[in-house]
Amino acid sequence: MVNNLPIDHVKRHKGDILIAVNVNAPVPVDKPVVPEHIEVAKLSSYQEKMKEFYSHLQAINPLADHEEKFGYFDVINKTISFMTHHTTQLSLEKHTPDILINVSHDCCGTLDFYKAEEMVEMGKHTAIRSIEAYRNEINSI
Repeated sequence: MVNNLPIDHVKRHKGDILIAVNVNAPVPVDKPVVPEHIEVAKLSSYQEKMKEFYSHLQAINPLADHEEKFGYFDVINKTISFMTHHTTQLSLEKHTPDILINVSHDCCGTLDFYKAEEMVEMGKHTAIRSIEAYRNEINSI
């Protein structure tokens, strides 16, 4: 929570390449192209349980507006996201990596564990694009 991009602890050596992954980047979601023949999976049991949980919270909170779209967990998640974004930016200003892999903060939420496989694929896609951009930059010098 306090140092989610701990590049300040890296000991650099001549000729090394420092790669950092910012999973809370303010960039658009960049998903890999998925072939059309891949079928969209049904709502997972995890998603169903989370919907049930949120519905239960709404039901037991007498002050809750049932039309409310921005609840307690949303406030907590936005606060944590803002804090981690700020500390990451400070860390990147002080310790610039050679390759920065920026994963959009909009690609998943804190409790979206069901998206693990999709996130791994998105991470691979973003890493490949970042490494290619670094190679192109080095080759143009």
